[in-house]
Amino acid sequence: MLIRITGPNFVAGVVFDEDDDEVRVAAPIVRWAVGLSAAQLRVELAQRGLTATVVRTLTGPEMRRDVS
Repeated sequence: MLIRITGPNFVAGVVFDEDDDEVRVAAPIVRWAVGLSAAQLRVELAQRGLTATVVRTLTGPEMRRDVS
């Protein structure tokens, strides 16, 4: 799923793989999120005072697409 993360001076996105319970891709400003589980991501967001909103659920082909 695509998640929008909002901070005081930025808006960024991460791609969360629900099957593996892991952040797969993240914008450079939130690269610390890559590899975190859903629970770990919630804790980090709360500690950093950030909010998250699910933008949409990605399809299988979108999840497998090489984004590098």
